[in-house]
Amino acid sequence: MEQPWKNQKSNNNKEHQAFIETQNCCALCGNELKITVESYLCDYNLREEAFCERCEIKTRIKDHKLH
Repeated sequence: MEQPWKNQKSNNNKEHQAFIETQNCCALCGNELKITVESYLCDYNLREEAFCERCEIKTRIKDHKLH
């Protein structure tokens, strides 16, 4: 399966590849995660959610404060 996130830097850096795979792939099945981002401008936050469509579970929810 071709990984759209691979580029010249990640091809030469195994640690970068491993990090991106842990962020973009389901830990249970290895399927690519569907990642959505919602902005809450009233309190300057972004919410990132990652969902595995194969396992039908949310693998991560993170809130990020905008500076």
